[in-house]
Amino acid sequence: MSVQTKKPFFSRAIVALLTLALALTGLAAQPAAAADTAKVSGTGAGESDSFFLDDGIYVIDFAYTGATDLVDVWLMSSEYGEVATLAYDDAASGHTKRVFLAFEGEELWLDVDAEPAVEWSATVAPAAEPTSPVKSFSAQGTGLDTSGLYLLDKGTYTYTATYSGNHLADGSPFGIGLFALDLNTPQIVALVDEEESSGGTRAGSFTLEQASLVWIDPFFIWGQASWSVDVTVQVPKTLTATPTPKISGTAQVGKKLTASPGTWKPSGVKLTYQWLRDGKKISGATRSTYTLKSADKGKKISVAVTGKKTGYVTVTKTSAKTKAVKAGALAAKTPKISGTAQVGKKLTAKPGAWKPTGLKFTYQWYRGSSKIKGATKSTYTLKSADKGKKIKVKVTGKKSGYTTASKTSKATSTVKGAPAKPKKVSASAAPTSEWNCPASHPIKGNASSMIYHVPGGAYYSRTKPEECFSTRSAAEKAGYRASKR
Repeated sequence: MSVQTKKPFFSRAIVALLTLALALTGLAAQPAAAADTAKVSGTGAGESDSFFLDDGIYVIDFAYTGATDLVDVWLMSSEYGEVATLAYDDAASGHTKRVFLAFEGEELWLDVDAEPAVEWSATVAPAAEPTSPVKSFSAQGTGLDTSGLYLLDKGTYTYTATYSGNHLADGSPFGIGLFALDLNTPQIVALVDEEESSGGTRAGSFTLEQASLVWIDPFFIWGQASWSVDVTVQVPKTLTATPTPKISGTAQVGKKLTASPGTWKPSGVKLTYQWLRDGKKISGATRSTYTLKSADKGKKISVAVTGKKTGYVTVTKTSAKTKAVKAGALAAKTPKISGTAQVGKKLTAKPGAWKPTGLKFTYQWYRGSSKIKGATKSTYTLKSADKGKKIKVKVTGKKSGYTTASKTSKATSTVKGAPAKPKKVSASAAPTSEWNCPASHPIKGNASSMIYHVPGGAYYSRTKPEECFSTRSAAEKAGYRASKR
């Protein structure tokens, strides 16, 4: 007889675990007609009556007799299809007990593929849930029977799984799974997952992040095989050297502190860091160095170093606290003034490159040693009152967590008065003599012809000016045209 292998076991189980977790936290539907027990029976192939169960973990006890050929039976769900295989064998009779998960709203039934003469029945009851955790357990069984429930604390466990029996060498899949159920991280651990095997032993380990209910669930697509599983808590070792870290550096805003963890043993310990401000975690401060910020002013800083190594107990050691962090000191620069020291001119203050960055600057200009009222910008336009005086500027830098600092520039040279205004030259002027125009208005205008002559022209020296102009454009604006020669 050929066998079609079916291996949706782990994926279906994960869906069931997650769904139960939702149901137990009140997120699943809440229909009527749910119960905590059920019983169905029948003969031959077909589907059983459906039944509904309360949220929880159950055991289904299935048995059949009178078979002469393959009997194939599944527990089915309206939500997830096949939940568990109850029979897949050609023995004359069979008996299987399996643990499964259920929640309110899920319709359940048996799907039976068997000869008409086969009689079958199943009863469902809540699984006995343990209340006390164990550090180890041994479970054995035959065929599809699951183990009982065990309560394991958070931790790492080792296991050894042994399996043997008929039908394991003909290409039939075989597996043993460990269900671990808690409301945070339900998981399934595949202890054995073989495509073809005549039997053997598998060993490994798994970790539970929370205390969990667990059970061993073998799945055999074909045949009756025996199995046993031993699970033991892996007792972690103790690190042999876990020194208290020390902090070096100055406890002042802007300064860098360094954590010295010391030598942890044995070798291979992975160290992580967390800096603390008055005992509370500083967000993002997880390196071996930390630069003090304005929020640290007046606080005491410490560092927690955590050592981790597989198979060992994790240890955290915290350093002594520093002294209260002092205000930071600004690295101030002497400002400089650019511009001309003359009434009416603008002076500009350049503060220079102060440290750290992000400072706020304010300005105060001085006339001699006296403040100039209202002169508090980075620029200042010199006034008549500044004539004969020397000007300087004081720049003040501020930043949260730092001590305010001020620097005063060197004084300018003595401020000069405003430059004299140039005299306004009229566009035209009267001749200075019969033949000449003034030097400021050298262009000769002949009013009778409305022609103007420029110095150097052919008729310039022979023209008696009637009007004189400072520029060609002035003459043209007056209505004159240029001489052709």
